[in-house]
Amino acid sequence: MIINSGDDKTVLNMQIKSRHLDSQSEVLYQVIFPADRKGESALLSQEGTSTPRGFTFKPPADTAESLDKSDLTDSVFGSDLSYQDIIENETLGRADCVILESRPGPGDSSPYGVVKSWVDPDKMVTMKVQKYDGSGNLVREIETLRVSKDDRGRNIPAKLMVRRPGMGSETELDGSNIRHDVEYTDEDFTPRMMATLR
Repeated sequence: MIINSGDDKTVLNMQIKSRHLDSQSEVLYQVIFPADRKGESALLSQEGTSTPRGFTFKPPADTAESLDKSDLTDSVFGSDLSYQDIIENETLGRADCVILESRPGPGDSSPYGVVKSWVDPDKMVTMKVQKYDGSGNLVREIETLRVSKDDRGRNIPAKLMVRRPGMGSETELDGSNIRHDVEYTDEDFTPRMMATLR
């Protein structure tokens, strides 16, 4: 993850774990470098379209702190991504695309009123995503900068750029080293495990 903010540039190497069990999704982001930020973590889970639940951990603390619903639009590790973004798992890009528009249904929990997605139908990859608040203001844009093959030979967005209009910063994510069929246990997705990487 590369975070550019004005003249400042922050590079974070991260370990990301995710899994899907029936209607539940779980994702764990952990910083592994630089050393002074090693162990900073964010754990999110979501059942269907319900409000996500999550925890954050920052050494030298011994326990993780829970995220409130109002925290879900806060920045992850000082980047342009929000906690809601990392559990929603949406992507971005540039090509001859079909434009899809989605809105939360009755009872769905989302801070966004409208999400527009530009999908490359040939590669079946989302090339760009724009997220709007309930008043119609663009609050986040995610763009796919590079598409490559994953370990199963499928096209994936390998490099993403996240921007928040008017904030003067942008966050670059490199997800080209994706592996499937990795075995995780229930213990991997607990707040206690967030304190193990230091």
